[in-house]
Amino acid sequence: MDRIISQLHQISQGTGIPITVGEAVESSTVAMGLSDQKNTLLVQGMILDQAVLFLVYNGQRALRPVVLFPQIKQSTNTPIVLLATQLSTVERREYLRHLLPFMTSDGEMFLPFMGTRLLPGLVTEQQVLPPDKLAPAEQRLALTLVMAQLIFERSPEHAQTRPELAAFSTANDRFLIKSGQRFADTIGKQVNINNRVTFNRAAKQLVARGWLKALGETKDRVYACQFNSRRLFEQIAPFLTSPVQNANRVQFAEFPTSTIADDFLYSGVSALSKVTMISDNQALPTIIIDRTQRQKVLSAGQSQLGAASGCEVQVSKYQLDGFNRLFKQIQDYPENVLDPFHLYALYQDDRDGRTQGEVEELVDQIWNGA
Repeated sequence: MDRIISQLHQISQGTGIPITVGEAVESSTVAMGLSDQKNTLLVQGMILDQAVLFLVYNGQRALRPVVLFPQIKQSTNTPIVLLATQLSTVERREYLRHLLPFMTSDGEMFLPFMGTRLLPGLVTEQQVLPPDKLAPAEQRLALTLVMAQLIFERSPEHAQTRPELAAFSTANDRFLIKSGQRFADTIGKQVNINNRVTFNRAAKQLVARGWLKALGETKDRVYACQFNSRRLFEQIAPFLTSPVQNANRVQFAEFPTSTIADDFLYSGVSALSKVTMISDNQALPTIIIDRTQRQKVLSAGQSQLGAASGCEVQVSKYQLDGFNRLFKQIQDYPENVLDPFHLYALYQDDRDGRTQGEVEELVDQIWNGA
């Protein structure tokens, strides 16, 4: 409740529109299922002199408010207003299409029952949505935000003392990137977004998707997103793409060899077998390396053509070891194993229901525990 009061106070100050908050409404008194009652908060309030019912949905079902609004209207004649931190491009488009009133922390406001559409200058509707899948730089930035939020959620004191996390801060329900240059100079070095040009290109696409908001002028621009790692991941998950560029089978005299011992991560089923209950019955282990290491590994293998052992070598689209180090700040995890989010991206479209189920459970346990 305190968070809602703070959020509405922020919106009121930013827009100059008087907003007051009243009493919470018991969800059990409204026509909703038990799951929706658990994930929905209803609060009475006033916008100017108009009584409203603010709705906050904390569940993971995308666009669920579109279903909830007609149900709740059966129990009240008071206009309902969805209260959100920010909306993705898809969410905004669907809520406008269904004439669903909303207010966001960014100042977006659609209140058709009051004759208020959208505050000028705050919303630019995209005529063309970005591609279905994330580009490599986009994906690196999006997953970095998810992991950084997890660290801030679980260990805020730890997060504030880590130099690589100095580009981030929190403000009520928002997660902030202080500047693109600050990002590139700190955490960017770890996730291969180590210059402002790469950051700006990736951030521009995330803004177009509605996952980030750009605030301020170019020189002092701050980027903001909702401070909710689970919801952010749920938004980006359908757009993730496999981190693997290509794969080769390489023979070595022994594995792992000193040539690559410090430069690889276990991937595929070999990785899953180390962090889930799945068994690795493959003849060869699977590792993943980045393109800069490819020639060194292949050369080492070619010099051992008569070897009896070897491995399946995947070449990644970008460096991945930094994400492993970042995830280890969230929870205990092996040093040389592909992180859960990239394993999810690797297997989310896999036809084998066994591996697909394992990666989904692996990611789910990050928030829900074992």
